[in-house]
Amino acid sequence: MKTKYIIIFLMIIMITPVAIFAENYTESGHGEHGHNGHEGHRDGAFSGMIQTGGVWMNTTNQLDADSDNKFTKTLNEDADAYNNIDLFILFDLRYTLSFGTQLYLSTPFEDEDPVLACGFVKNFSNGSNIDISAFFEIYRGKIWKDPYLTNENRSETNVDAYGTAIRYKNIMGTGFSANYKYQIINVDKDIIGEKYFDLKRDGGIHYAGIEYKFSFEKNHQITPSIEISDGRIDGKSNSFKGFDGKLTYSWNISSYILELSGSIGGKEYQKISPIFNKKRHDKEYGTMGMVMWLNPLGFNKWIATIGIEYKVSDANINFYDSRTIAIFSTIGYQF
Repeated sequence: MKTKYIIIFLMIIMITPVAIFAENYTESGHGEHGHNGHEGHRDGAFSGMIQTGGVWMNTTNQLDADSDNKFTKTLNEDADAYNNIDLFILFDLRYTLSFGTQLYLSTPFEDEDPVLACGFVKNFSNGSNIDISAFFEIYRGKIWKDPYLTNENRSETNVDAYGTAIRYKNIMGTGFSANYKYQIINVDKDIIGEKYFDLKRDGGIHYAGIEYKFSFEKNHQITPSIEISDGRIDGKSNSFKGFDGKLTYSWNISSYILELSGSIGGKEYQKISPIFNKKRHDKEYGTMGMVMWLNPLGFNKWIATIGIEYKVSDANINFYDSRTIAIFSTIGYQF
């Protein structure tokens, strides 16, 4: 939609002068005095990473639009599992200004859905930094016009997602980090929302989270994190309050990095669904394991990754139950 690109363009225009102000503020002596907070990158230098890879996924998610998931017989049973394979390219391109500020264009590696983020990072001498960005989905997502249609093929429609985010990492040189994100969702042809106003899917979602990194024995790190979400959707049956907790363990050994994580969370929806005549609430569980191989087979500045993830959504309404397993692999180059 044109509105989306106008908003993102305005966000980028707003971000640039803020980054310049941060530079001027530091150089004038009010901030850090002559220290480049991002060591290892020269002022005026480009740096980054490019990765390519693929993911195989097996899922029973009824709401994801896929050619193998068009037909459903009933709303009262779990969906049949179907497979999906996606190839992708990820990148993180940065330009370092003086005194530790970086401008960047990236597809954030931690995001489940591919987004393009444009922003800046201001690094400080105590090891903390502030990251402000605007983002939008690279590929328009697909959902069903009417996900509750039975005994005939469901048809797809586009959904756009875009917004802004801010992250304060290693606050005052500690292991604490905090983040906030606001995401706008815009569904192209929301047939179910036209049938039932309380099932409209346009709206905005607030996310706020904190984490703390515990490092021990040099190569080990444990990071607990908490995130709350507030989905303010036009359809009150799709509006929700959410909570997610996650525990991540990382081990850096020689040229390998092992990462294991587990998560638990849930969502409470705000109004009775006109389809199922009850309020929806979900419980969500997940686990992930990943191994990164630095400089594989002696190729300097290259990195290879392989991982597996398992997620379960257990709802009080069977239609929303899902089980997903994903196996992914990437190969990338740092410069």
